[in-house]
Amino acid sequence: MIKLPNLTSLYFHGLSKSAASDTFDLPDGPYDIAEDSCSFEHIFLDNSALGNPHEFRKAVESAPKSLKSLTISASEANDMDGWLSCASETLVLYQTSDLRGYRCNLYRPDELCTLPKNLETAVVDPEDIFLDEYGYRGYGCLYNANNWVEPFQFFTERHDIDYIPSSIETLVLQRPSGRLSEAEADQIDDAIVAILARRSVYYRHCSKCRPRCRNYFPHLKAIYLGALEDEQEYGSKEPRRRVWFQNAIRAGRQQGIDIHTRTTRSRPFHEIVFPTPPNPRDLKFVPESVKEDLRGPRAFDVYSGTWGPPGCGNCGLCSTCLRRYDAAVWKELDKASQR
Repeated sequence: MIKLPNLTSLYFHGLSKSAASDTFDLPDGPYDIAEDSCSFEHIFLDNSALGNPHEFRKAVESAPKSLKSLTISASEANDMDGWLSCASETLVLYQTSDLRGYRCNLYRPDELCTLPKNLETAVVDPEDIFLDEYGYRGYGCLYNANNWVEPFQFFTERHDIDYIPSSIETLVLQRPSGRLSEAEADQIDDAIVAILARRSVYYRHCSKCRPRCRNYFPHLKAIYLGALEDEQEYGSKEPRRRVWFQNAIRAGRQQGIDIHTRTTRSRPFHEIVFPTPPNPRDLKFVPESVKEDLRGPRAFDVYSGTWGPPGCGNCGLCSTCLRRYDAAVWKELDKASQR
């Protein structure tokens, strides 16, 4: 299939999964695919067990003449950071709970520096940002100051994520566990506000550090945070009694940048297009067992990467909304929207 001429997009479902042998690993290769021999520009790997296929990944990276986007959804991989070099403009990861990187959840964000400078869309795990700041950039400063602080606190004080390419237009924050504490959410909120305001960054822990001012993300259009609100803190079953990321939403609105959360209802400034799997309703042949699930309108969920019934639009009345936030919180949001 890869060798078919004039093919621009490839969608694989269940790649490397063998029902007969229950095997989930790709063969080691080598693969008989010449470099720059394929015309496709977009690859979508869905429900695939990628294992650690160095030769397969190498073929995916080198075979296309110009691979623009790589999307991995609901798949298994233990070297996710190794796949970064395959994408040039779009790197999207859906349902990331079974994706792992080397000494990180998905990949170390500073590895984005190795990509071409035209990366426009990326999915990042916020915990990887915190760990990268703390473990790889801040250790010397913390050591010299003889002052031990937590990774989230250190990240909040620095707001320094300059390794994300300045070409970025859409940033999605996903976390495999989906759980954040309220303090962690506040730190992400503060960091986004600081970045959008293009504040000076002061290194407070080392006498050698100097203040510097950066123009972060001149092409930024949208940040998606909704996946971070989907689950409660560990051990908590109560809905939240305070809205998350409100400062970031206000700062984004002032600069024409969409901050998407589970409470935003306003019309977005930008229309963002994400890679999608085939919509079952568009297929000519659909199994009878699936037809029952396709009744009614369908919409694409940018967090799960799947087609399903349209959401409620953050109505504040349904069980899903009330599981995330208390009813009193939604009433306050309703009052604020009427002012």
